[in-house]
Amino acid sequence: MATIHRSTVLLLLTAVACGGDEFQARGSSVGAGPTGANSGGSAASTSGGGVGGGVGATGAMGGAGGAPECPVGDSCVQTVDAAWTGPVAAYLGEDPAPGCGAGWEVELDGFVGDVSGDVTCSACLCGGAVGAGCGVPPLTVYSDQSCDTVTSNVTLISNACKALPAGAENVNRGQVPIVPGQCAPSGGVAGLSAPQWELDARLCAAVDGRSCQGGVCVPTPDPGLTWPCVYRTGDQECPEPYASKTILHLDVLDTRGCSDCACATPTGGICAGTVNLFPASCDVSGVAASMDPSCSLDLGNGFAFAKYVPGQQTPGTCAAAGGAPEGTLMPANPVTVCCQ
Repeated sequence: MATIHRSTVLLLLTAVACGGDEFQARGSSVGAGPTGANSGGSAASTSGGGVGGGVGATGAMGGAGGAPECPVGDSCVQTVDAAWTGPVAAYLGEDPAPGCGAGWEVELDGFVGDVSGDVTCSACLCGGAVGAGCGVPPLTVYSDQSCDTVTSNVTLISNACKALPAGAENVNRGQVPIVPGQCAPSGGVAGLSAPQWELDARLCAAVDGRSCQGGVCVPTPDPGLTWPCVYRTGDQECPEPYASKTILHLDVLDTRGCSDCACATPTGGICAGTVNLFPASCDVSGVAASMDPSCSLDLGNGFAFAKYVPGQQTPGTCAAAGGAPEGTLMPANPVTVCCQ
């Protein structure tokens, strides 16, 4: 993902709106004409001449029948539909976000643009095989020397003397079976970088505001602020006359992580042992039974007992898998900000 330069978006919002058809941005004017005294008022006011002209400082309180005007230095800003909060002021700039200025306070912080971030995963590891071991080899007994006719399959017990069936003429022992067990995985721990976005956003609201004709009085924001604006949760169409739209987000949906670690079945284990055959009891010297499938051992010499003696037992090892980066970063909880 390409590197995204971080910037700051400061959106200064008033909690209520004021009258007037135009707005002041970076010190420019907003107005639908003068905001001077109402009928009976005696203080003069400076009229705004549209965007780019100066916002007129309001005059004294209006006389009887008129709404009070704004204090000197404040502006009467037009209100809009009640579904929107504002009008507001907006700042777009670099991180860190500046303060809201005198008469304003931070309402919420967010960001603008796509979100990115890295994820790394520690290596997956497998512990030693648990439950691994060796079984007992099978012993097949034949009633003829050529091993054509099976008499029985004898189940041996480790280090125990086992009688062979009567009439046994030959035997064949199989491999010592391996009990592989299983390995416990570990690792795959995610390392997450802090989410990055294109622009920071800060929303500020006016601390206080008195009513004026068609709106509310708000102080002039600091230089560099764009205002008035309005905002509303979700992705909305902008109301007139606030036609310039920006979507900011309040949260990040972070699903980054690592895939689960897993261990394959152990391999490479060793299980060895010997099956000895005896003529009368297992207390005398025995002869090792053959694993040769050609069945060359002759039991006609009177072997009647068998005993399995375990040998080397080495558990196998497990191959680790998993621990791959996965997931995404997505902006969440959108807010629409519309400015004139």
